[in-house]
Amino acid sequence: GLSQAILRPYVDTVVFAPVAPPPAPPILPDPPVSVIGNVSISTIGNHLWTGKQIRPAVKVAFGGKALSLNTDYTVSWGANKNIGTGTITITGKGKFKDAKKVTFKILPKTSFIRNTRVSGKRQVKVTWMKTAAAQKITAWQLRYRQKNTSAWSYRTLAAGKDSYTAGKLKKGKAYQFQIRSFKTVGTVKYFSKWSGTSTSSSVK
Repeated sequence: GLSQAILRPYVDTVVFAPVAPPPAPPILPDPPVSVIGNVSISTIGNHLWTGKQIRPAVKVAFGGKALSLNTDYTVSWGANKNIGTGTITITGKGKFKDAKKVTFKILPKTSFIRNTRVSGKRQVKVTWMKTAAAQKITAWQLRYRQKNTSAWSYRTLAAGKDSYTAGKLKKGKAYQFQIRSFKTVGTVKYFSKWSGTSTSSSVK
């Protein structure tokens, strides 16, 4: 007779290749932060003339946190030798960019009064310590008043002077004197501090 066919189910095996995961997005560095807009710089006070370059220290912070010199920023100074305006430049480094210039005043050194003495009828002669010629001051400003009063009289005196005689003073009254220098740079006058007060004896 006819042989019977043995039917077996046919299984088609499908092998799936593993699917690679999508690449991770690149890690981008933080965008640079602008020194000019976001970094705070400590206030720099006035400095007195020394004849040498003045290099004030500065503190720089971001978000209330102090930054590191030569890691986050660098500092450079201007000539800063003459009376007038000194400059400091803060330049960002690393994640900080841009630069900021800050300024400070360089003022004449303070002088002092050597002597005040009654020199004649209703007169007092006052002498003071001249400052270094290298400061190149423009002039002196002397002020004086009767002791225990508030109103000062002012005199502007040539840079080369170191004495002045105040006249037409009130007999029997003592007078107080102070001196300071200034230098004019452009349209700006840079004044030294006033000297200490020197008081004369009573005017004859």
